[in-house]
Amino acid sequence: MGEKKRVTLENMLKGLVVFQKIWLTFIISLIVISLFVLFLLSFIFQKDITLTIMNGWVSLILGLVATTLSIISTIVSFYNLERTNEINEENIKTMLSLFNTNKETVASLEILKKDLEKFADDIPKRTAKEIEGSLQNNPRFDEDELPF
Repeated sequence: MGEKKRVTLENMLKGLVVFQKIWLTFIISLIVISLFVLFLLSFIFQKDITLTIMNGWVSLILGLVATTLSIISTIVSFYNLERTNEINEENIKTMLSLFNTNKETVASLEILKKDLEKFADDIPKRTAKEIEGSLQNNPRFDEDELPF
């Protein structure tokens, strides 16, 4: 992953952490302040707050809240997508490393197999030589007395 992409991802994470801490306070403050402004404006303009005005104002405020939350949701979704891509790249690198290690292990096992086969092929020859040497060095045995 490029350094520029990583910096962007870290900046997104910082923004998400900040918003995660203040989102509830922000939404409640927005609703309370908007209701306060509604009542304040009704006193300033000396107009009664009717149900129609209240419904329009609440619709406007809830629309702002919904828009804000959908923007945040979109940012979180982009962050999750980028993070998933980063994790996939790391996993691919790890798997390639394991694959290369596996290749090296298979090559080492092939060498070991060849060495063991060579050793196994030499066992009868070495055994015969050792028996022959021990028979020649041991005067107790007479060649005529051996069953083979």
